[in-house]
Amino acid sequence: MTYYMKNLDPPASPERERWRAGNKEDSPELRSGKLNKYILENKRPVIIDDNLLAGTTTTKQIGVVLYPHLLAQSIWPELETVSRRKKNQFGITVEEIDELNFEIFPYWMNRTIQEVARKE
Repeated sequence: MTYYMKNLDPPASPERERWRAGNKEDSPELRSGKLNKYILENKRPVIIDDNLLAGTTTTKQIGVVLYPHLLAQSIWPELETVSRRKKNQFGITVEEIDELNFEIFPYWMNRTIQEVARKE
C-alpha cells in the first residue's frame, strides 16, 4: 500500500458532483439529502487488499475528492495541466476534464458557498 501511495498520482473523482449537477430542479438542501441517499444506496465499496480500513472516499483506490460547491473551481484553469505539474499532481482523464469543464464547474459557477454568501 505504501508503494502504491508513493508512486501513483491520485486520480480525480467527480462522482459526487456528477450526480449533484444532474439534479438541478431541487433546492440545494434537497439535492444534498438526495445525494447522501443515493451514495448510501449505490456507491460501490472499494476494499483494498492488506488494508485495515475498508472503503474509500472516491471510486478509486486512492483519489482526489472534488468539492465544486467549495473551492474545487480554483483548479479550473489547470485542468489540462494538473497531471503534469511538479507538486500535488493528480491523474485525470480527458473525459473527466471535459465533464468538469463543460458540465460540473459551469453549473456551480454562481452556486458556490462563497457566491451565495456574497449575494446575501
